[in-house]
Amino acid sequence: MNRQYTPLRHAAVALLLFTALLPVSVRVAAQAPLEPVQGWLATVEPDGRVALTWRAATDSAVAGYCVSTLSDDGRWLQADTLRPRTDTVCHPSGSDPSLGNRYCVHAFDTALTRTSAMTPPFGNMVLNASIGVCDTFVTLSWSRYDSMPGGVGEYRVLGSLDPENEPPAVLLTLSPSILSAILPVSSVTDSLLLWVEAVSRDRELVSASARAAFKRPEAAHPAYLRADTAWYSDSAMAGIVRFLVDPTQPSGYTLMRATRRTPFARLATIPFSPSGTVQYEDRGLSRSDSVYFYLLTATDGCGTTAITSDTLALVMPPPVEPAAYLPNVITPDAEGVNARFCPQMVGLLAEGYALWIYDRMGRLRFHTTNPSECFNGIDSSGRRLPQGSYRYIVHGRFADRSEHTFSGNITILR
Repeated sequence: MNRQYTPLRHAAVALLLFTALLPVSVRVAAQAPLEPVQGWLATVEPDGRVALTWRAATDSAVAGYCVSTLSDDGRWLQADTLRPRTDTVCHPSGSDPSLGNRYCVHAFDTALTRTSAMTPPFGNMVLNASIGVCDTFVTLSWSRYDSMPGGVGEYRVLGSLDPENEPPAVLLTLSPSILSAILPVSSVTDSLLLWVEAVSRDRELVSASARAAFKRPEAAHPAYLRADTAWYSDSAMAGIVRFLVDPTQPSGYTLMRATRRTPFARLATIPFSPSGTVQYEDRGLSRSDSVYFYLLTATDGCGTTAITSDTLALVMPPPVEPAAYLPNVITPDAEGVNARFCPQMVGLLAEGYALWIYDRMGRLRFHTTNPSECFNGIDSSGRRLPQGSYRYIVHGRFADRSEHTFSGNITILR
C-alpha cells in the first residue's frame, strides 16, 4: 500500500531528524580547540634553572597547561602540568641548561575534553666559551634560538671580562644570523663571566643562555726560585750571585739589581739551567756602593713574569786606597822630573778620570779628562801662569771598580 506524506507528516519527520542531529552538533561544538598558547619562551635563569614562560590565556575555558619534552628517542612525553591558567612559569625537572632541551606547551579545559594546538618546539640556547693559556681573546659560539614568537631580532653578548672589578654589561650586539664572536681580553685577565641573550623583533621577549663563569688556564711556570749566595771575587773583580731554580720547568730568567740609592732595574737575561742553579758574574760594581741587592724573576709559558725570588744581598769589601804620587811643587822652566804635574796612581782607569787646577781666587785655570795629559804651568787658554800656589783636585776610577778623589796644593816655581 502506498503511503502518502501529508504536510503534517512531513513536518513531524523533519522535527525527528532535527532532534536526532542535535547531540552531534553540541558534541562537535564541544571539541573546538582552545585559544592557542602565546608568547612562549625558554630561558636560563641566573641561578642556572631552565624556565619556560608564556602568556596567561584570556579564554576562561582554559583550566591549565601541559608541558611536553622531547625524549632521546624522538617522542614527546608529558613532563609537567600546571593549574590554574594564571600559572605560566614552569621549571622542568631534569633540564640541563648546558644542553639544548626541547619543549612544547598546550592548554586544556576542566573536563580534559578540549585542548589548544601545541606550540612549535622551542628550547634554551647553549653557549660555548673558551680561552687559551696565552690567548688575548675569548672565543664564543651559541646555538640558534628557534621558534621565537615574531622571530629573533638580535643577539646580545653580556657579562664581564673582570668580574671582581667590573659589573656585567652588554659587550656586543649582533644580527640574528651571527652565532659566534671573539672578544679581546687583557693578558692579565684571569676570570670571565659571559652569557648570550636572544631578543625578539618586538623586543618584548628575551631568552638568556646559562652563564659561563670560567678562569683562564694557568700557564706552567717554575715552582720556586730561591736566593742562594753572593760574594765578591777580587781575582775576577766581579760580584758573583747564585740562585736555586726549579730544574723541572724550563723558563727564561731576568736578573734585577738595586743599590741603597737606586731602585731595581734589569741587569741581565739568563738562560734556563737544568742543573738547578743560576749563577752570574756582575762586573759592573763599584766599591763606592757598600751593598748591592739582586732579584731573579722567571717567566711562565706565555712569557709573562710568574714568580720572583727573595732578595739576595752582596756586601762589597771596603775600597782600597790606591798608591798615588802627587807632587806639591813643579818647576816648568827647568829640566827634571818636577817640570810637570802628572798624578801617578796604581790601577787607574782612563774612564772617569778628571783633573782640575784652580788659582787662589778659585778660578778654574786648567782641566783635563785625559790621564796622559799633565799640567805644565800653562792654563787651558795657553797662557803661562805666574809663580804661586794653586789648588788641584783629581778624581779617578780604578781597576777594582772603586772611585777616589784627591786634593791638595801645588806650587809653581819659575
